Amino acid sequence: VEASSGIAAGRTHPSIVVEGERVRLYLSTGTTLVHTEATRALAFGAETEVLAPDPECFDTSGEVETCWDADAITEAEVRRARTATGQTLYRMFYAAHDGGSTELGFAASYDGVAFSRYAYNPVVTGSGNERSPTSVLAAETYLLLWDESRNPPSFGGIVRAEHVPSAPSDRW
Repeated sequence: VEASSGIAAGRTHPSIVVEGERVRLYLSTGTTLVHTEATRALAFGAETEVLAPDPECFDTSGEVETCWDADAITEAEVRRARTATGQTLYRMFYAAHDGGSTELGFAASYDGVAFSRYAYNPVVTGSGNERSPTSVLAAETYLLLWDESRNPPSFGGIVRAEHVPSAPSDRW
């Protein structure tokens, strides 16, 4: 593998989706997620923000509260999928936080740029810091893997969750 620099200076946690001759690249700025595209020649164009922190959410009674992803969204992974009707859907799992522990969220897009958050985010939450999500469809079951660190540091590691087709939502 030949390494190249200068593709996206100051960006981290790349996620790539290849569609024929088009390459979609999703990156973290440290607080938001951006998208850029290239042909197979890998001459990437301008970035477009696809998901930013959400400062204001509402609790079940309609009262304003701080969102779980109010400070930063990082470490996204995007996978292209097909709906039951054959429409392309971009599924994004991402790590985010509100200044405390990092949790995992889900968002989806029909065009790969305008992502909508899942209403029941975060989809993975716990006493640790959940980071670096990766998802794959294997034998009709979505598998989600992520890195989880806890205190004390002797706990944690790579964790797995499954979403079976009969489940009514993307909640893991």
